[in-house]
Amino acid sequence: MNKQKIKEIINFSCLSYFKSKAFIIFNIITLICILLSTNWGTLSKKLNIDFDDDYYELQILTNSDEFYNKLATAFADNERLDVKQISENTYTAETIEDKLLILELYTNPETAFDAKLVSKDAIPTFIYEYIADELASIRESFILSKYDLSETELAFMQSDIEIERVMLAVDSENFEEKEILKTTASFISYMAIIILFSKIASEIAQEKQSKSSEYILTTVSSKEYLFAKVVGNSLFALAQLMLFFAYTIISLSFLSLLNMGTVAVPEASIENSDALFSSISFTNDILPFVGTLIIFNLLSIAFLSIIQATLASKSNSVAESSSTMSIILTLTIACYIASLALINPYNTISLPLHILSILPVVSAYFLPGIMIIGQSSALEIILALIINIAAIPIAFNLCHERFKNGLLDYTKRKVIEKKELSLEEKQTIFVNKRTYSSLGMIIGLSVLTYVSIILVLSVILPPVFNSLIANDNIAMLTVQMLSQIISLSVAYLVAKSFTSNSKPEETEEDTRAFKPSFIQIVLIVFSVVFMFNLLISDVIYPKLGLDYNVIEVFDLTSSSPIFEKIIYIIALAVIPGIFEELFFRKALIDLLKKYGATFAIVMSALIFGFAHMNAPQIIVAFLMGLIFGKIYLKTKDIKITMLVHIMNNFMAGVGLILPTNEFAPTVFGITSKAELIYMIVLGLILIVGIINLIRYFVSNKIFENIKNSLKKEDNKPNAFKEKYKYLFFDLTFDVALILLVVISIVTDITLKNMLK
Repeated sequence: MNKQKIKEIINFSCLSYFKSKAFIIFNIITLICILLSTNWGTLSKKLNIDFDDDYYELQILTNSDEFYNKLATAFADNERLDVKQISENTYTAETIEDKLLILELYTNPETAFDAKLVSKDAIPTFIYEYIADELASIRESFILSKYDLSETELAFMQSDIEIERVMLAVDSENFEEKEILKTTASFISYMAIIILFSKIASEIAQEKQSKSSEYILTTVSSKEYLFAKVVGNSLFALAQLMLFFAYTIISLSFLSLLNMGTVAVPEASIENSDALFSSISFTNDILPFVGTLIIFNLLSIAFLSIIQATLASKSNSVAESSSTMSIILTLTIACYIASLALINPYNTISLPLHILSILPVVSAYFLPGIMIIGQSSALEIILALIINIAAIPIAFNLCHERFKNGLLDYTKRKVIEKKELSLEEKQTIFVNKRTYSSLGMIIGLSVLTYVSIILVLSVILPPVFNSLIANDNIAMLTVQMLSQIISLSVAYLVAKSFTSNSKPEETEEDTRAFKPSFIQIVLIVFSVVFMFNLLISDVIYPKLGLDYNVIEVFDLTSSSPIFEKIIYIIALAVIPGIFEELFFRKALIDLLKKYGATFAIVMSALIFGFAHMNAPQIIVAFLMGLIFGKIYLKTKDIKITMLVHIMNNFMAGVGLILPTNEFAPTVFGITSKAELIYMIVLGLILIVGIINLIRYFVSNKIFENIKNSLKKEDNKPNAFKEKYKYLFFDLTFDVALILLVVISIVTDITLKNMLK
């Protein structure tokens, strides 16, 4: 190994950026921002800085002269408030002045007073808090006199209750301190990754463009060059993080110096500034945890640095190199969010999570969290350490040659084929990159639109409808209907706005022996979908522990009012059947079908599955999406999938609201006439559908056609590898997929807890 050359590369990699103006300017701005953010309250008091010099007139309307006198005395020293007493409030939105406040205060024997503050629009927070503090002081005086309490007794009653948390199955000692450390370490690790990988990507792209990498590779091997790059940039990231820590220490020290003067500073401002450091005591219990955090984060950064350097070597420009970061950043964000959602002291960590916690990268986020809640073992930590350490040389051996080939822009295969690669083929590769990365942006944008609207409406609508509608079920169903209609409609419009208005496709002459009608197609598809659902929910799900029914969230029974049952069916079957088909089939498949029928069907089904946001429905919805997508592309009639979707959801949910206990004893498990009719109708539909399906397969020789197609050799290149991989080059697409997966995990956990 050429140690001297490696040392030179490391020194150059670090010193070149340390000496740059960008590094100096960035750190100066960072230091100033940390100083100001940490010490702003103290600085503003010391230097008498105040950007808000507005004056307000406070008019007090009260039936108690005692209240007015106390407030007038309290506000006398405040130069911003001019206090007056009025006898009535006649102001309207048109007549009230901008800087006028009206405080209405009426005595109340139970609460001391009822207060109302009127203004034209929003007022500064400090003005409101100033008034609220004085009112709180008046109320305390009222409580002291009414209940004959001493100030000590009142303070005791208002003090926070201290509860010692004991979780028998969890190592709860220093739990809060460990949570702070875990969050801080994860944030620092994420910042290190951003700084490190952005530098690696830009530096390698610049060296590749200047051809300096070709000269370096003549003096060192590709493995040595990659090693030097990773070590050099890791040292830079470590130095930058140490500077961040130093800036924080300087900032806190600066705060202490400011408070050594004669001017008194509230103790709260000091306590809040160093709350993180004062709350952490490095005991014998904390030290192993800190050590584990540091070790696994360093191993994770080293492993990912190798991969990032290899990815960056494939780029042809600095601008293109930045897009190579999206893959690793997406992975780290997913790991971080998943650790927050899945690992907490109130759930037992499952075997799959323990397996994931020993894998490279994932262990840096999962294993510390599992340690916090006391569910890790020494064997798990040792295995994770061995795998993480072993992953680094493995990554080196797998990546160093690719790193070299990327820098020199060749492989053995390219050397042979370089002369044969025509201009048209180069243009095709370029067009594929731009086309599919743009397509990823469109898909991601439409999915993000759907998810963001769902999330916003789930926060805004429930309080409104819970206050308007007394029945909790109807309120919940109404919120669900409106959320689906609005989110799916807007997402549909977003996707359709990017869909080209091409001419209608010419339909080939139908030569099939058996041509099913609209109703026959509906019955065939419904029968297939229903049988799939029955097989999965009754046979497969119980073995996987997924046999919980999400519909049970709605507290409906056979005795529920008829209007409530109608709303339930509309929300469960009609609205999803119409609007989900419009977005997931009509919009997405119309957008994607020109890129390949299989791609359009699978992608729309995948998004359709995860949009249901719970494990049982994700699997079923994905399979339904595959069937619905194929039918829509084949028939070009969205009404077929809409009707089947409505029928399937109706049959799945109507069983909960049918009357029961009319038959004694029950007949084949059937308990009422309504349930008997339901079973007869369902049975007839399935029989007719299956008969038509068999007739379709036999008459049109479907089995023979499938057999012949399987015998044919498919010499087409791997379409996903050649084209569709560029979807992941778009960060919008990556974020949308991660958001869907994470929300699905969180929602599934929430539903499980609700249905226990």
